[in-house]
Amino acid sequence: MGRWVALGGEATRHTRCAGLPLAGHDNIVGVNQVCTWRFGVPLRTSLAGGTPRHDPHRFDWARYAAVADVVVWVSSFRPEVPAFPADTTVVALAPPGTAFANEPAVFIPVGTPGIDHPAHVFRSDTVVALRARGLIDRGLPGVAAVLKAIAAALPQEAPAC
Repeated sequence: MGRWVALGGEATRHTRCAGLPLAGHDNIVGVNQVCTWRFGVPLRTSLAGGTPRHDPHRFDWARYAAVADVVVWVSSFRPEVPAFPADTTVVALAPPGTAFANEPAVFIPVGTPGIDHPAHVFRSDTVVALRARGLIDRGLPGVAAVLKAIAAALPQEAPAC
């Protein structure tokens, strides 16, 4: 998406230009837009060096999952997960009822954005941003709250990745 943002900026020097993202599952459009808005580059970006480094091939999750000590799987929309290598330690933040081929080392049930808590999501049938206020209270935390709690419990000087 970063290249398209640059292309759109270049095109608007001489004419009007707009770009609409293609929709996808699990609010991928929203996540990609937030990543681009915050860091100037789309997903598959490393933030480990202090500045964003985008490389779709190098930062492909499947390549990392094959060699990682721990995989942190975050999915607050669907209860399906990919197959991880059998010897991989998995920490999962996912909806209740998520089916795992191999039981994760840690499973933290989280709420679905727009249902369990307020959120902005992109519908997957069209490109429409929706402000969802939260429909029910199942007592499930949002992913951001869980990640903040985990970060607060970690030692302050963690090694850089």
